Amino acid sequence: MAKLDFILILWMKIFFIECVKHRLFIFVFLMFILSESFARLLPFGVPAKYGIKEDSQESLTEINPHALNVAERFDLEEIFGITGKSQTMFEFEYSSALVLEGYKIGNGAFTVSASDRRGLFGGESYVDLSSITTIDSYYADQIRLIMGWKYNINKYLDIDIGGNVYWASKDIVGIGLPGPGYRVGGDFYVGLLVKELYIMPFAYVAYNSPLDAVKYMAGFAPRFEIGEYVGIENLAIESCMMFGYTFANRWADDHVFSNGKWRNSYGYIQTEANLVWYFHENWKVSVGVGWAINNDGHGNVGPDGMDMGSDNNVWGNFSLGFKF
Repeated sequence: MAKLDFILILWMKIFFIECVKHRLFIFVFLMFILSESFARLLPFGVPAKYGIKEDSQESLTEINPHALNVAERFDLEEIFGITGKSQTMFEFEYSSALVLEGYKIGNGAFTVSASDRRGLFGGESYVDLSSITTIDSYYADQIRLIMGWKYNINKYLDIDIGGNVYWASKDIVGIGLPGPGYRVGGDFYVGLLVKELYIMPFAYVAYNSPLDAVKYMAGFAPRFEIGEYVGIENLAIESCMMFGYTFANRWADDHVFSNGKWRNSYGYIQTEANLVWYFHENWKVSVGVGWAINNDGHGNVGPDGMDMGSDNNVWGNFSLGFKF
């Protein structure tokens, strides 16, 4: 651990020096003072970009016919986005804490991920495969696969239909707390994104089968282009604030506690902001902070004295990615 800490500190010193050279210091400093430490940006609120045809219809009631037209033409290259634009990215990230849906599910985590966005049936398909390794062995390592399809319904709205599957290296309860529960789970979700508003609002509903849980999520995901103000191209602040509520009939899957199966409900707020710089066309580097709070209690207040962890978390992260 001492060697790992030394490497991380040395890397951060080098990054700090480079930030000063490239006039990034003031923005990195503002990010750091928001948190005493350094999780992936929340996956919601990003509009469709690949494989779509922009719809200029002003009416909210008229549906963009592009997907139907693609199906009628039955052009396989267009249907599967073979000749259109796409983006594939490989990314490495370190987070001081891994927080998901208001809960800390990892105390320090390294994430290696591969993602792909491309055209599919006149909309955009996306796939994200992540391997998450936690430094603290108390928490479970995870592999997560997210897949979905986005479509610009009209000029103002995108629809997002997708799901995720995750595997944990040890038994978990809820969305990742260590405890007697399950190891394989997943969500199915559908959501709407409003594109024409600067704050980029979104709303989703999801269902998790192992937990028999319904999840409601809404928030904002604005992106602020700041490169022109500091003389650095492709520099931006990407942010997301989400309000969520979850109700589950089996928070620990089929495990039975002394008072029966665990029914649980809670609300949370989670917000993240990353300073992101795309450079040399294919590279991406980011540094960011996050904060989350939930009302599900903290400490040993779960069934049979189970540890619920902290209900108020602050973290930070660094990531490096390559896209093509």
